[in-house]
Amino acid sequence: MDEADTDTSTGSRPRAARILQALNFYQDAAGSAPLILTCRTAEYAQLGALDFRMRRAVHIALDSVTADQASGYLEARGANRARWRPVLETLQQPHHLTRHPLALALSVPWRLNLAATAYEERHRHTHAYVRSPADLLTFTTPDQVRDHLLSLHVASATNQHPIQPGRYRSAQVHRWLAALATTPSATPSSGPCTDLVPHQLWPLAGASLVRAADAALAALFVLVFAALLLAQTPIEPSLHRLLGAAGFATVAAIIILRAMSAQVAPPVMVRFHRPRTHARRRRLARNIAVGLVGGIAGGIAVTPHSRTRLRAWNEPGIRPRSGLGSEPQPTTASLRRGRRVLSR
Repeated sequence: MDEADTDTSTGSRPRAARILQALNFYQDAAGSAPLILTCRTAEYAQLGALDFRMRRAVHIALDSVTADQASGYLEARGANRARWRPVLETLQQPHHLTRHPLALALSVPWRLNLAATAYEERHRHTHAYVRSPADLLTFTTPDQVRDHLLSLHVASATNQHPIQPGRYRSAQVHRWLAALATTPSATPSSGPCTDLVPHQLWPLAGASLVRAADAALAALFVLVFAALLLAQTPIEPSLHRLLGAAGFATVAAIIILRAMSAQVAPPVMVRFHRPRTHARRRRLARNIAVGLVGGIAGGIAVTPHSRTRLRAWNEPGIRPRSGLGSEPQPTTASLRRGRRVLSR
């Protein structure tokens, strides 16, 4: 819950407060409603100062990792206890004494995991250990230990991939992660944001390149549809043809410009429900208008030819050929009448 508000400069935390109110209402309305809510201690204390807290909840605080827990964790990962003895002895220092910076740094579970990942790495060919855990004792502050472990994590995790350890280089993975970390938030704010919105990640491939590719695909679709339409319609200069071409060009321009837009709507699930809100009704009206314009444009373009075919069917003794755009041909009865007129 501590990540709910990106701007914490005022200390109000409005989203976190609404979360607590909703969860308390959920428990009151439904009776027993088990849930687990995680939050940092300091952030939850700020909410408590504003009289926002979970009712009828058991508070569980995470303690620091003990030396026995760290030893058990390393043994569970198959680590050689002798290699880690200097580190474990440092963790076993009594708490009433000034603790070593390494003991303070590795008292957090995720940092202990980083240390095990980095210092259990082996060479791919010789299988020798790349680093010695005793080197961790040379750092003088917990922040130095943290930064050192974070700098090694990408390379260590990449080289120890269980299936394809050499598929990606650590520099590639670091560059990709850095690109994700520096991606602008979909909802700009003054504070840091850790959200990754999938449908907003397309600028990573190059904003201009993606928009140009979308426009090219839309133009290709329009050209294919136009070719199919022209194959079924004779090219004749008339008002109907001009109106149809203008309508089709308008719809094609709308499609291409929409594909080039920098604004990407969030993905939605297609559900056929009655539009109850103003936004849904407006979207439905817009879609219907675009469909009508396209349908009317296509109908205007084809209508004159269809009328010619209908007139040909209605003429006595005249039947058009099966091919579209063909001239009507005389039937056998009309040919016989023509011979009798000539004979007379």
